[in-house]
Amino acid sequence: MKGVMILTEGRSGSNWLGSLTSKTALMGKSDEWLSSGNVRNGAKTRNTVEYLDEVANLAATDNNFFSIKIFPKHLHRFQRTANIDAVKYLYDKHDVRLIRLIRKDIFRQALSYGRGLQTRQWTSSKTAKREAHYDFELFCSCFFMIRQSYAFWDAYTQFRNLPCEVIYYEDMVKDPTPYVKCIAEHANVELPDIPQSPLEIQRDDLTEVWLKRFKDQIASDHTALSLPNGPFPRTSLNFARLMAARPLKYDKL
Repeated sequence: MKGVMILTEGRSGSNWLGSLTSKTALMGKSDEWLSSGNVRNGAKTRNTVEYLDEVANLAATDNNFFSIKIFPKHLHRFQRTANIDAVKYLYDKHDVRLIRLIRKDIFRQALSYGRGLQTRQWTSSKTAKREAHYDFELFCSCFFMIRQSYAFWDAYTQFRNLPCEVIYYEDMVKDPTPYVKCIAEHANVELPDIPQSPLEIQRDDLTEVWLKRFKDQIASDHTALSLPNGPFPRTSLNFARLMAARPLKYDKL
């Protein structure tokens, strides 16, 4: 099979961009296929080589081209439970193009991620389950988590010596054609007219208000600002705290 794997982190525009390629019905069904909710995606097995084989088929369009979006936590969780490097396995078994999707403005991404944790509204097509509120410690935690995720993918692809395309979200907001073209070329399909996404980019005035408040507080606050003394431990406790919109716990030096 042929396919694409998008190495990124949440709130990077991956849902919006993935909806553009998925809507063509020729460039895979972009989704977080290695997330903990993989059963709802139709998979019968979990965290095994057989699941990875099944994922490639579930994520594929009729032309046998798959699209899988991966965050570091997905890869870490799969390695812990199955002792398999899912990215390397799929890359070696299939004809895969890797794309690192990066958002340059980590501050806005952190605010968006924090709001998503609070509201559980990850796309514009969903309804918020609760209201968002300004939470300085949560936004700090999200900022450092996102930066570490991008650093992880940079180190991982170098360590594995895996070539990848690097695409920036801010550039695609102006014109997503390069993203769609990159995948279309690998899928060996003609570049289609860019379809209208069913999703809207989630941005409002509250983000700008909170952004100014966040940066002002960073500049004036003499507390630890939720800065880590060591690397974020990727423990089940920290994952639970993150999903509950609570500050992460850090290792001490």
